[in-house]
Amino acid sequence: MEVKTAGKNSRQTNCLNESTSYNILVIDDDMTNSYILFEVFSRILGHTVRCANNGAEGVEVFKSQKFDIVITDINMPGLNGYETAELIRSGDKKVPILALTGSLETDLNEKIKKSGINAFVSKPYNIFSLALLINSMIENSAEV
Repeated sequence: MEVKTAGKNSRQTNCLNESTSYNILVIDDDMTNSYILFEVFSRILGHTVRCANNGAEGVEVFKSQKFDIVITDINMPGLNGYETAELIRSGDKKVPILALTGSLETDLNEKIKKSGINAFVSKPYNIFSLALLINSMIENSAEV
């Protein structure tokens, strides 16, 4: 999926923090999920959003520019979210990584911690709560 980032003509209203625009990487093999996140965070909240269709593509996109946060799905073909996070962590120890998952794995917390993911949100999620969490994660990572 080729999703372009919001340009200068996009609506720049950020209800969470009007003066801050974040650079967000979304890694998800489900085009619908990526599209929804792109629309909300780019067009409505005014952030710059890049989307990758799978873990390998996500790691390559991550290497190409600086991101304020990475949002990744856990269950993807090829590199799953855990493996993707581990590869991102090998090059950047500080960027916040948020996982979205519909998984009910019994060892989810252990896998999340081991892979370097900072937090996870279970699907289905409330988009407003997700936006608040992302804002908080980015602000907290800037304080470190």
